Amino acid sequence: MVKDSANHVVDQVIHNTIAFELSISVQNVLDSLRKSSKRNRCIISIEKLVKISGYAKSTVQRALKKLKEEKYIIVKHRSSKKKGNLPNCYILK
Repeated sequence: MVKDSANHVVDQVIHNTIAFELSISVQNVLDSLRKSSKRNRCIISIEKLVKISGYAKSTVQRALKKLKEEKYIIVKHRSSKKKGNLPNCYILK
């Protein structure tokens, strides 16, 4: 119980620190990635992020670019010979 409370406090401090550095839309896209991630990795399409975040495709794309530039995420592009482009893998730092 104490450990969960400590983790929550740390998460809140990190979230508040990010709030001063990133716009609301960028924060919300990052939160959408976090909610969809397992072990800080998320394989998700832009279309799914649009649906989850509620933002336009162009806003999500700009947010992802900003998160990558600011080193909040690493983007791994994926493709297959049979299916072509696949949803990216986002690694959260």
